[in-house]
Amino acid sequence: MQHRTLGNTGLKVSRLGVGLSELGDLRLEDEGIAARVLNTALDNGINFFDTAACYGNSEELFGRSLANRRDEYVLSTKAGHAWSDDNGESWTAETVRRRRYPGSAGGQASGQDPLHRLQQRQRVDAVGRRKRAVGEPLD
Repeated sequence: MQHRTLGNTGLKVSRLGVGLSELGDLRLEDEGIAARVLNTALDNGINFFDTAACYGNSEELFGRSLANRRDEYVLSTKAGHAWSDDNGESWTAETVRRRRYPGSAGGQASGQDPLHRLQQRQRVDAVGRRKRAVGEPLD
């Protein structure tokens, strides 16, 4: 697997990465499936993974599956996108601070904002902001 430097971060990432949106559709009880997929990717040289709070259970399953291999991958996430069960407005600081995770009654289980939680538990390497869809108003 070929690797390249990610922008000007100094992080070495595989040219092929794994987007975790589909992983988010799994139930937490399906951790074994997630672990097989993620460990197979790492075992084959893929070390760049992309997730987001709006990807369902992907962040939780990723953390459970690869916590023991933390030095082997680069994890990227995004914040600020309000999804269908969120009453917030996309791309605001308030939406990022109060992010609700699917399946967590009343919002965040930890009482911390999601980026802080990920930094503490999984040491997120890169955080990005999703762009608006073409034609979506800027105001």
